[in-house]
Amino acid sequence: MKIVTNIKRNKNNNRVSIFLDEIYFLSVSEYVLNKNNISIGMKINDFDIDKINFENNLSKAKECALNLLAIRARSSSEIKNKLIKKKFSNEVIFNVIEHLKKNKLLDDYEFAKMFANHNLKNKKLGPLAAKNELFKKGIDQSTIEIVVSKIYDNKTKYNIIREIFKKKNKINKKMDKKELNKIINYIRRKGFNWEDIQPVVMKYFEI
Repeated sequence: MKIVTNIKRNKNNNRVSIFLDEIYFLSVSEYVLNKNNISIGMKINDFDIDKINFENNLSKAKECALNLLAIRARSSSEIKNKLIKKKFSNEVIFNVIEHLKKNKLLDDYEFAKMFANHNLKNKKLGPLAAKNELFKKGIDQSTIEIVVSKIYDNKTKYNIIREIFKKKNKINKKMDKKELNKIINYIRRKGFNWEDIQPVVMKYFEI
């Protein structure tokens, strides 16, 4: 059994330092301090110490996750990987992820829609590339399929490919086979398949 002998508020942050038996124990947030009713003279056993340590790490992990989300939207997998690098335990990470989801601060479906739309608008990526980019972000396969199928209808694919063609063939001239294949391969690398590309090619050129 240990006794809380001192509580000092840190000058450089909003945390407080706890001393047990005149020896520094750890710094915690005001939230953790108040939640556990920690005060000078309080007796603390090993179970209390473990509980305070866990809640303190949970508080730190939540703060870290919120700071990451303040910079930009992220997937659950991205947050998880960042917290793993910070050496938080699996239990702490699981609790943080669930807390963020419960409070609508983390939503892989909404993130996937936003991210795929961004890549479509700014990078002109096709559905195959969109799926690959979402996979890199740790989005599960079923969510990827749903999101991509909703964003990439035939009209959208046709318009994006036509836009790329116009940009690559600014003077709208007939091209030889080599020039045409160069553009087709470029569009393939953007994540479109031949079935998507063919209608646009047929409109502009005789094949």
